[in-house]
Amino acid sequence: MSDKEGYSADIERALKYIALNYPQPLTLEEVADHCNLSATYFSRKFKLITGQTFKEHLNYIRLRQAKQMLCTTDNTVTKIAMLCGFGSSNYFKDVFKADVGISPREYRKKSGLPVHPHLRTD
Repeated sequence: MSDKEGYSADIERALKYIALNYPQPLTLEEVADHCNLSATYFSRKFKLITGQTFKEHLNYIRLRQAKQMLCTTDNTVTKIAMLCGFGSSNYFKDVFKADVGISPREYRKKSGLPVHPHLRTD
């Protein structure tokens, strides 16, 4: 068994934990502890196995869910940010725009979801 395969069970456990708990405030230390690993060791191995840092992966999962919600619900952008685990709508908008290239509001408009005029989207 290679080193990479040996670490996969720990990282798989972490990935499942993140997928189930992304709406909550998650820290690298909490997930490392869940896997019975030190934060430093976990951080290094997570990046080695996934190609992403813990924070990059967490934001990826949160953004994936947010994109789905923007296209399928009429929740406000702020509510979607909170439901997806972002601590603030401004941070969400910054991360979203950096990843997608447009704001969540523009993304929603391009998705074709009818936006009700009485609902705010930001």
